[in-house]
Amino acid sequence: FTAMQAMLARRQTTAAPERQAEIDDRMNRLARETGSYLKLAASRATSLRTVAAARQTASNVALWDARRRSLALRTMRMRDHDDLARFGDIILADFENLVELTAEDGLSARERALTAIANYRHLTFFATLLALLIAGAIAYLLTRSMTRPLAEASRAAKRIASGELDVPIDDLGRR
Repeated sequence: FTAMQAMLARRQTTAAPERQAEIDDRMNRLARETGSYLKLAASRATSLRTVAAARQTASNVALWDARRRSLALRTMRMRDHDDLARFGDIILADFENLVELTAEDGLSARERALTAIANYRHLTFFATLLALLIAGAIAYLLTRSMTRPLAEASRAAKRIASGELDVPIDDLGRR
């Protein structure tokens, strides 16, 4: 938008009609680009306040440009120039407000992302802890189910080796 204001000042100091036409074309292109950027800002905004600010700014830029075009058809008086300058100041304030709101949206999104990351870390930590506890319990049960029959067989072998030949051997491990 400030480029549009600068082009308007340049146009006012240019007397050559062909140069004025070039400046008008450039200002028209800048107006379209500014409107496109503001529509993009509104579509990507994450809060209703920012959407409203982007739309309001776009509307004011369009009104300023329409006023500029109507004044370009005749010789601009100092009062017309002052009116456009005052309206331009309002639009610049709109842009500043839009930038502030967009920054607030960005900070809010960052805070939400950091909170989600922290929650994910906690969830991952507790899920890993739970998995380790379950794995430990399974390992304990598997180890116990394998070592108990071996321990019984070892005791029976010792009793047989000591001469006790009528030792009963459990076959609970077979299935």
